[in-house]
Amino acid sequence: MSAMGELKLRFAMIDYIKRSNHPIGLINEICFLELRHVCELLSICCLIARGDYTTHEALHDDYAPGKIFSALRKQWEDFFPQDIIVTQEAGGIHIRANTNKAAVVSQQEIINIWNLSGALLHRGSISHYMKRQFLDTIFDARIDAYVSKIFSLMKLHTITIETPKTLLLVDLFPPTAKIELKFLMYGDKGMTVEMFDLK
Repeated sequence: MSAMGELKLRFAMIDYIKRSNHPIGLINEICFLELRHVCELLSICCLIARGDYTTHEALHDDYAPGKIFSALRKQWEDFFPQDIIVTQEAGGIHIRANTNKAAVVSQQEIINIWNLSGALLHRGSISHYMKRQFLDTIFDARIDAYVSKIFSLMKLHTITIETPKTLLLVDLFPPTAKIELKFLMYGDKGMTVEMFDLK
């Protein structure tokens, strides 16, 4: 299974556990665990998309989004996914960036969610354990807010690759149910398109 396929599966797991009859405290914990994995997968996907095996090797045993983003930022300004809007118009298919930034998760928010989930899930000391509200009766509304923002970013997005000049378009939830990748390669002679499906 691809990293994007696993990310999609973890979205489904959050939806599944939310509808279960488990204690609310357990549901909250599992959802935050899945969100933590989603943040890690998103950062790993950013690294994989660059094809940068030198940085990949240096971060071989690391999974913290902050460290991965910091390493990528040193080499590429536009390494983070850009959520897009695709429309069919008279001149053909138009791709434009979604300007509603408040609706999608940012790099810093990914780091914050990952840090928060760690603080909530790691019990650590006895005093911390005793403060835990495992038997919460209220679903943590932050979960839905985080899922919505991450989903809004990832469901249809592009990643810019400088060499060769390529726009990687990813459709996480197309009608075919398979993840679609389109490599839009552009240059002086125009644009070519290659399309792949991922499980």
